[in-house]
Amino acid sequence: MLKPDKEDILEIDSGFENLMHIGLVANNIKVGVIGAGKASLIKTKTFLKAGCEVEVLSPRFDKGFRRLRCECLNLKKGKFHKSFLKDKHIIVIGVSNKKLEKRIIWHCKRLNKLYLVCSDYKLGNLRLGAQKRTDEFVFSLSINRGNPKLSKYLTQKVLNFLQSFTIFCKWATDLREKLKHHPQKDQILEFVCSDDFYYFFKKGYANKVIKLFYEDV
Repeated sequence: MLKPDKEDILEIDSGFENLMHIGLVANNIKVGVIGAGKASLIKTKTFLKAGCEVEVLSPRFDKGFRRLRCECLNLKKGKFHKSFLKDKHIIVIGVSNKKLEKRIIWHCKRLNKLYLVCSDYKLGNLRLGAQKRTDEFVFSLSINRGNPKLSKYLTQKVLNFLQSFTIFCKWATDLREKLKHHPQKDQILEFVCSDDFYYFFKKGYANKVIKLFYEDV
């Protein structure tokens, strides 16, 4: 997807038909935010809330940044230099100067960074989906053509549906840990993760049914 030639390197990537969600271990992720306006502030809050380490670089800061209190946040006053990108996994580009924006994108592509452009998500190679988290699961949702408010609305709908599986999720995950060294682990989990088994689980017969087929579980 990345193109090494200078003439092509600023081309907009071809849509998000191949959008893929991945899970990041947030407390191992360093995020660099360039520019400190309101869009950057929103993204900064999102990454801090997830547990990422965030450094924000800008000559000026929206007053909202001054109200943030987090030991994982570092506000750095100054102008952009490519060295700022060096130790970051993810870059948020929130500058209003289009020439500077293109320059930062160019460096991000050359360094194979994941980067998000606040002015136009199509210019980046990263999008943040709407996310929900419970004790048992975390998920995110994006609309292919981009629609953050709809994503947020639908995540609540999906969460309402998933919460009916919370007890089953905990039970099945505990079972998976118990079966860690069992020779039929994959077969048993395949059996458990099915509509037929879930029917009996809801009736309260999970342990009896599983013992019928696997006596040593």
